Amino acid sequence: SRASMRCVSALVLALAAPSAADYGILDLDNTTFDRVVGQGLAVLVRVDKEYPYGDSDDAWKEVGAAVGSSDAKLLLAHVGVSDTPSPYKGEEYQGEGGGGEEEEEEKDPNAWRDNQDLAARFSVPFVEDDEGENKGMPKFFYFAADWKDGTAPVAYEGEPTKDGLLRFAQDRAGVWVGLPGQVKALHVLAQGFAAASADGRTKALAAAQADSSEAGKYYAKVMAKVQGAPDFVSKEIARLTKMKDDGSVAAAKKVQFSKRLNALSSFA
Repeated sequence: SRASMRCVSALVLALAAPSAADYGILDLDNTTFDRVVGQGLAVLVRVDKEYPYGDSDDAWKEVGAAVGSSDAKLLLAHVGVSDTPSPYKGEEYQGEGGGGEEEEEEKDPNAWRDNQDLAARFSVPFVEDDEGENKGMPKFFYFAADWKDGTAPVAYEGEPTKDGLLRFAQDRAGVWVGLPGQVKALHVLAQGFAAASADGRTKALAAAQADSSEAGKYYAKVMAKVQGAPDFVSKEIARLTKMKDDGSVAAAKKVQFSKRLNALSSFA
């Protein structure tokens, strides 16, 4: 309802206002998660270490900026999971030789609840490597607007790249963010192309052919191929993905393949 949407929007603003979170990304914890997720807006959630870094974090920030600057009805949220904390309250446990008299410390029954409960709830593993890094993260999950507790969210299985995550978000949420190689008007036509009537396909192909841009020409090519081979899109996605992941392929070619994969995702 509109009232519930207004409540969610107000809560989102309240959560975001005091935070130094990255642009377009909310920080959620085990007290706010269920007040936002499943409350009327689709949410793409990353479960990661409390202070993430590296290529996947850079990609996530770019996704947040892209979605945040669009009009897509989609939220991005980060759940930061702390390392296992000390089980003791108050001062650090001294122990034998610790500079003080050894005494019984009061254990904090909630010390483990630094979002580790959320990680466990969605089966995000703690897999420590030789350097103490958790290799079980990050994990990304899509929660539909009407998601209910007890139902599994949709897990993202690909590499955590900007384009890969945005393709996933657009596909699952049915929203438009816009990726390199995509054209909004043709994206909409492509989404219903496979199920369209012969007349509908002819009109969609004509619209694509009228777009003289590089992207428009590729949409037209794909539409023409699909008419003769319904499985063209799935086979072409597999072929281009394999080529893009080939270390011997030039960087410029990889950019071209990524754009084509983005356009192909419009048909998926």
